[in-house]
Amino acid sequence: MLAVVMVALLLAAASCSDFSLYGVMRGEIPGGTPQISPLAVTLVVGATCDFSASGGSPPYRFSVLAGSGSIDAGSGLYSAPGFPSSEILQVQDSQGATSQATATIVF
Repeated sequence: MLAVVMVALLLAAASCSDFSLYGVMRGEIPGGTPQISPLAVTLVVGATCDFSASGGSPPYRFSVLAGSGSIDAGSGLYSAPGFPSSEILQVQDSQGATSQATATIVF
């Protein structure tokens, strides 16, 4: 009986707010912090890596905070520069919360 009451309360909370029950079940709690993945990666010069985000409040925006590589703001596809470097990448959710990752670029 307690489980039924808890599910009913969760459904009521989900229906009265700006987030979906499915999002809550996936761990996307409003006001939470987005998580970028992978957190750290080592790539050869010129390589690419798909960064992803979860949690927080979608949609997400990816960016390069430090370094010479580039990242597609919407998809998270990162392209390493043509020389060794250390890069700092960031994802920001629709509420302004952020998470950062590092990319080490080697020959």
